[in-house]
Amino acid sequence: MFAAIGSAAYFFAYFLIALETVRGRITLGDLTYFTGAFSNMRSLLEGILLRFPVVMEGSLYLRDLFDFFRAKASHCVAAETASCACTYQKRLCV
Repeated sequence: MFAAIGSAAYFFAYFLIALETVRGRITLGDLTYFTGAFSNMRSLLEGILLRFPVVMEGSLYLRDLFDFFRAKASHCVAAETASCACTYQKRLCV
């Protein structure tokens, strides 16, 4: 989906440049220059938009990690056994 946004922006900009060339406001050399510039812009924009979900996924892992660090560990000793597994927050000993 994010790549489609980058492609749509590229083709819209290309359309505007071609329209200005047909109207005679810019030269054919300008059209060639702008086409290359917008092609580079398109690839950079697509790269940014394609990395965005990866960054969001990484932030979820970091949030889970920091939640884990904030969790308070509690040790319990069962009557029958010498030790019990650590519990975090509201988990019960097994």
